[in-house]
Amino acid sequence: ITTMEQQQLARRLKKLYSRYERSRDLINVGAYVAGSDPLLDEAIKLQSGIETFLQQNINERSDVAESLAELSALLH
Repeated sequence: ITTMEQQQLARRLKKLYSRYERSRDLINVGAYVAGSDPLLDEAIKLQSGIETFLQQNINERSDVAESLAELSALLH
């Protein structure tokens, strides 16, 4: 069970990650023009942080409260 804010953060993360992944080829070949898609611009800006947030070492522990705080800090 999650709060509405937590659900919104999760949806926003998924939306940003998805937009970046769908546009990865355009970005990599230099075909994307910054400013033409504000959501993609934000996704590009946050990509490194999103990747870090989504990766966890096998021996790294993280509780729900800590994960939610990190997600909130990343997206605010």
